Amino acid sequence: MVADLAGPRSDGSYIALQLDALSFAQTAGSVGVALDGSAMLSVDAWIRFNGLGAQTCALAQGGSFAFGTMGGSVYLQFTGFPLVLSDPGQAQLRDDTWHHICATFDGSTVRLYIDGVFNSGQLITGTGASTTNPVQIGSGLQGLVRRVRLYNQ
Repeated sequence: MVADLAGPRSDGSYIALQLDALSFAQTAGSVGVALDGSAMLSVDAWIRFNGLGAQTCALAQGGSFAFGTMGGSVYLQFTGFPLVLSDPGQAQLRDDTWHHICATFDGSTVRLYIDGVFNSGQLITGTGASTTNPVQIGSGLQGLVRRVRLYNQ
């Protein structure tokens, strides 16, 4: 797990990372989950946008992996694999609203979810790239990130 800022505080409010599109959080390059497309994974985040950027990364490792948004869509990409993008005709991300975005990869198929609803899936193949670059949370994102979770299943 990379980060989990999920639980409410005693007053019912939540801890959230506030980002201005130029800032991000960063952790070590090794997070205990392969980010090169060689293994199953699930990643999700709760995000409230204050301006939808052309491309943001809820979680990314330069040269290996990116999960985030492109305009009103969600995407997942492993370096060396095709980009998987959600269908904006089914659901779009909007400003000033909390959204739960999620991607799963079972070793061959990426599935994308927006606000708990399956949006799109795509079979992908490729040769990934592993790296020791740091893992970043919220790169290019303007708004709040309440939770980012990464699982090896």
